[in-house]
Amino acid sequence: MREREGVLGLFPDYLRGIWEHVLTQSTGLQEIRLRAGGPVLLRISRRECFLTKDGSITHDLSGALSVGRKELDDILNHICRYSVYAYEEELRQGFLTVPGGHRIGVAGQVVTDTDGSIKKLKHISYLNIRIAHEILGAADAVMPFLYEKGKFLSGMIISPPGCGKTTMLRLILGLLKPTSGKIIYYDEHGKPASHPRFGYLPQKNSVDSHFPITVREVVESALLPYSSLTPAEKRERVDAALEKIEMSALQHRPIGNLSGGQLQRALFARAIVSTPPVLVLDEPLSYLDKHFEQHLYRIIADMAPSTTIVLVSHEMSQIAGMANRHIIVDHTLHECVAEHHWMRSECE
Repeated sequence: MREREGVLGLFPDYLRGIWEHVLTQSTGLQEIRLRAGGPVLLRISRRECFLTKDGSITHDLSGALSVGRKELDDILNHICRYSVYAYEEELRQGFLTVPGGHRIGVAGQVVTDTDGSIKKLKHISYLNIRIAHEILGAADAVMPFLYEKGKFLSGMIISPPGCGKTTMLRLILGLLKPTSGKIIYYDEHGKPASHPRFGYLPQKNSVDSHFPITVREVVESALLPYSSLTPAEKRERVDAALEKIEMSALQHRPIGNLSGGQLQRALFARAIVSTPPVLVLDEPLSYLDKHFEQHLYRIIADMAPSTTIVLVSHEMSQIAGMANRHIIVDHTLHECVAEHHWMRSECE
């Protein structure tokens, strides 16, 4: 039910009726492809089909419903809460990730800056909505690779979108309940232990950026459970975390006034401020510029000797070289045991 409401919430009121009919017919909706002047194309259980005017699903192109630029503009404005300017940084990258984990690819006319970089998109002509799903049992096959002899192993989990990476992390963290069985943590002696102390960097889309809270308050919130720390000790830790992510000057800025990369850095500071023994990072490189991406690598390298780090990504990155184990999930599961990994590099 929650997943269905999340998908319906992507559309303005006048379009929800037809999409409610679609969701009633199918539970395997994976993608919605909307092109101005073209038919509405759906991907359901890995098969492509079309949408008719009455909301039925068909494989006959002649009966397919078409959409225009007005509908695309209305949908995008609704997704951006009628403040498209607040999402300009994400739109420059060609996609938005919204609450619920749904990702919207956006295409239109590109306006470039003097250096050739993308300044903004306008005249939107195409939206590709990829529907996020919780993958039941996602952690079952992966856990033996990450937990051994009473402790977590640092590892990197790589898979395409939709294979259950985020669901698996939420199960490990205790944010979701397994549909069957139970999750038990063991200490180094093999005995059941209490819930470990985690630091967690969620995907940016799971955070309400319009919530009235400052950067400093976001970082401070991670220390609320630590009553043993004095106010002075908490201030010292928060100051150090803000300095580490190079955001001391922005500490009193509301998160709604941050760029996507700045919000990602604030959330990373929240994850590390308590010096957790286990650090869980879900797509940590999203929205980061090249400068801070390299800085993040250095921070993680400094933490690695004393911190277990579990990181998920949909692509190989420089962080892969720091991991003890590389778990690749793509319809099957295997551990990559290569000593070196090829990845693209950019010349400066």
